[in-house]
Amino acid sequence: LASLDFYAGESHIPHRGPKAALTVAGTVGGWQEALNVSAEFGGEQKPLSRLLRDAVRYAADGFPVTASQEAATHSKRSELESIAGFADAFLPQGEVPPCGHRFTQPKIASTLLQLSEEGLDSFYRGNLAASLAADMQKLGMPVTAEDLAAYRPQRRTPLKLKHSKGEIYNLTPPTQGLVSLAILGLTDRLNLAAMDEGATIHSIVEATKLAFGLRD
Repeated sequence: LASLDFYAGESHIPHRGPKAALTVAGTVGGWQEALNVSAEFGGEQKPLSRLLRDAVRYAADGFPVTASQEAATHSKRSELESIAGFADAFLPQGEVPPCGHRFTQPKIASTLLQLSEEGLDSFYRGNLAASLAADMQKLGMPVTAEDLAAYRPQRRTPLKLKHSKGEIYNLTPPTQGLVSLAILGLTDRLNLAAMDEGATIHSIVEATKLAFGLRD
């Protein structure tokens, strides 16, 4: 539903909120394609329930909050707190969970459990897809059940960089793989070993700026 009419009155596509979410999440489909690739190589195939079991356990039972999670939640709280679902998931009891606190994600646990029981395709064309589509419609997001059903993962020939340490591969756009390879390639042509710390950091920053310009 992402059209000019959908964004009428907006000066740009919003950075946050329901109208910002205009792409279909491809991770779960990527997992399925990875399993397909694995099957083509042969060998023993572990069941999906086993592959997701540890993730389900960590989501349900929790894991210790890291210092970076605590800092990031504090820094983004004012930006994200009003968005539906954020506070319930990331602000238990209405507070930023402190470093070392047990952090649980029961909804992710139930979602992963449902995927392990129904198959990964449920995310796009099954019971989970129907639930997702209903929630997205309620929130006013432009992604529909038809968008989910139409999604298919694609295999790409990866980008390849000839580096002094060997060949490095990464994904094609729209991922950041191009940026990563460009930064590595640019800095590989510099004699960083002969530079002091300040010059090294400056060189990497300039390489990063050039790589971002290439991406854009």
